Amino acid sequence: MANLTLKQQDELHQNISQALASFMILSQHFEDNGNKFIMSGEITRNALWNIQTLLENADKIINGEITRGLNND
Repeated sequence: MANLTLKQQDELHQNISQALASFMILSQHFEDNGNKFIMSGEITRNALWNIQTLLENADKIINGEITRGLNND
């Protein structure tokens, strides 16, 4: 794992928090609708893609693969 700057830590936290929030919205929707996704398949797919992308970005930050101006404290 790379040593993370404060900006990288903040970006990591944002990615994980956003992924968790998106997951919780999907999970609550699923539970509220009798364990079914009532929203369109495209919306569900987009939400899952968003979660996947956020978690992949978090992993890249941890491994030092994303720096995009995150190296300065």
